[in-house]
Amino acid sequence: MSEYNEKEILDDYVLTYFSHLLTDAECKAMKSGMVETMAMRSSDNVVKLLREKCAVTDNEEVALLLKNGYENFRRTLYDRLLEQHKDEIFSNRCLQCGKLPRTAKAKQCPWCFHSWRK
Repeated sequence: MSEYNEKEILDDYVLTYFSHLLTDAECKAMKSGMVETMAMRSSDNVVKLLREKCAVTDNEEVALLLKNGYENFRRTLYDRLLEQHKDEIFSNRCLQCGKLPRTAKAKQCPWCFHSWRK
């Protein structure tokens, strides 16, 4: 398994498992940002298809959210979620090593292999 980067993993964890706390515009901005990120790594035909089927960059509110870049938007969004929903966001940390498993419902740590299944 790759190196454990707490900040990166926690960002992804919160934005993945607590996406129900996002506004409609934030959801569209996440989708658009992911499409653009995938498009940077894909062939021209794939990029065109992704942008036609998935991108929502014609939305003014989405464009405003992404004006400083996708990564900056993700950091800002993560900070907002933790500030406004701190009582709703929990982390399913390993009881042995304290690291985050892959999912919010996981019962085994991919880092130290400790299991907390009943």
